[in-house]
Formats: sequence, C-alpha cells, structure tokens
Amino acid sequence: MSRFKIIKNDRFRDYEIQMSPEGSREDILEAIINNFEFMNESCNGRLYVCHFVVHLSDYDPNLTNKYISDTLASFRKTMLNRKIKTEYVWVREIGHQETHEGLHYHIAVVLDGKKIQSSNNITLHLNQLLSNRLMKKCNYFHICRPQKDDYGWGKKVHKNLDNFNDTILWISYLAKCKTKGAPTYKKTFGYSKGYKNAV
Repeated sequence: MSRFKIIKNDRFRDYEIQMSPEGSREDILEAIINNFEFMNESCNGRLYVCHFVVHLSDYDPNLTNKYISDTLASFRKTMLNRKIKTEYVWVREIGHQETHEGLHYHIAVVLDGKKIQSSNNITLHLNQLLSNRLMKKCNYFHICRPQKDDYGWGKKVHKNLDNFNDTILWISYLAKCKTKGAPTYKKTFGYSKGYKNAV
C-alpha cells in the first residue's frame, strides 16, 4: 500500500469520511468527490445515488476488472444516449478471510435525480449487461440500501435536503484500505471521466 497516500482521519477536502483503522486511499476519495461534485453542479443539486455489491469470486480474477469496467462504461453510454447524466466509481475487494466473502466489487453510481428515482431498472440493466459479458444469465448486482434518505433503495440527494455531504460520507466506504487487492499490474479501482471531459 506504500504506493498510495493513506488518509487516517475522518475528514478529507472538507468532507466527513468513514474512518477505518487502516485508513482510506486518497486516490479513491479524489475520484468519488470529483465525480460527485461534478454531477451535483451539472444536475443542479438533484442526484440519485446507488451503491452496489457484485460478487465474482467464481471467475478468473484476471478478467473480473474488465467485466465490471466494461459493464459500467456500457451502462453510462446508454444513459448518456438517453440524455441522463451518469457517473460511477468501482473498487475491487478481496474480502475478509474470516467471513469467506471472496473477490467482490463495490460500485457507486450517481445519476441525474430529475430523471431517475428508483434503482429497480438500473439493477436490471446492469445485470443484463454483465450477463452478456459472462455469457450466462446472472443476478450479481445487489443494491446496498442507504440508512437514510432512502428512495427506491437508492439515495435521493437534493439541495433542499442539504444531504450532499452525507452522501460523500456514505460512499467514502469504497475508499477504505482494508481488503483492497488485485493481481500484479491490475487496478484496484476505476471511475468514469465525466468531470475531466467537462474541464
């Protein structure tokens, strides 16, 4: 982990973040905040955020990053074709040995809250795209329900609710250092580049 700068406190760039004993990765926090700030501004403070978990321990660990990144890129392209702004961040985790979770991914998807208000169709679409890549029908995308501001099992973010900072806190879970792992020369996370293209 020495390659990455580790944040070992409960704040980053003026946002409260989840704190773990091993700390959080700065590069992942940057990707989350940059994408979310860009979307918040682009969508006039009205967002819909989903947190998914995908377990892929039965597949070749050298290929799973490609399955996830290609699935998300295809999903984003479809949404943009439908005039729905969409960004995402994914992280790869090797799981806890004591719970035998195995290889899995945490994924944050943030969409235009004026046009999306439920996770149902998002989940179905992502599972269909992943099924195409795995060449078998699967139901691996599972939504992680937020503890508050739950709306259709995703998180409704609105400037009137003043809950954007709370959303960063919730999704900062993806940046925790513990359990990150990948084969040599494979990435442990990825993200869409909408904010970079906008600049």
